[in-house]
Amino acid sequence: MKTIHAKTLEEAIIKASSELGCSVLDLQYEVIQAPSKGFLGFGKKEAIIEVCIKEKPQPPTHHPPLPPNPPH
Repeated sequence: MKTIHAKTLEEAIIKASSELGCSVLDLQYEVIQAPSKGFLGFGKKEAIIEVCIKEKPQPPTHHPPLPPNPPH
């Protein structure tokens, strides 16, 4: 997983998408810290997420049907 810091969650997700070279829809992320404006600039916190690319399900492999067994 990769840790991303940004001013907002939206910016963090877009930044992660750019850094990982994939669509936002392909990301799986967990919010580590939600952004906070603080009071008069004190206690301001940025958004922190941990992100990775979703694993895509593997398409089923198609095997041709086996020929019937000849009678003995």
